[in-house]
Amino acid sequence: MAHIDIQEEILTLGESYLSGRTEWDERPAILVLRRRDGGGLEWLEWPVPATSWDVADAPTVLITYAELAAELDLPPLRVEAVAFRYEGFVISPESSPEAAETFRRRRAGGSVPRNEEIPGRAEQRVLNIRDVHGVQYLVTATRQPDGGAVLDKRAVYPVGTSVTGGVPHGLELLMNAHIRP
Repeated sequence: MAHIDIQEEILTLGESYLSGRTEWDERPAILVLRRRDGGGLEWLEWPVPATSWDVADAPTVLITYAELAAELDLPPLRVEAVAFRYEGFVISPESSPEAAETFRRRRAGGSVPRNEEIPGRAEQRVLNIRDVHGVQYLVTATRQPDGGAVLDKRAVYPVGTSVTGGVPHGLELLMNAHIRP
């Protein structure tokens, strides 16, 4: 199967996974995408004790788990990708005057409130994915007033594209630790 076909399949599976979420305020989750015996792909949630998410912010827990996995020297697992699902708040400069001011202050290096405190914010489910080739993916769904969600972003970031932050870093560490192709 061509790599472009795999990329589309991973994005479609990511969208399907987020669309299947019916509750909000869920704990984050570490996922692996593996090939079933019949050839299809499936998401499996990696077991992480629920209380782990209460100790630190979600990206820090992911990075810590990945570092511990590397130290355990476990046998490699056969997977196509690793992923991290979490919820967060996003803003755009157009969403409110307060959001516009927050963007201005961020660009200037000033202190800013958390996104969840800014009027006009939107709550999102986010699925960051990293495949065995190092390609990264992003799928998001924004919460609607009725509690549902609308898929609004799907992106592929080819190898060599700079994608920074705790979540992409944690997924890279996890893939390199003991989850290999």
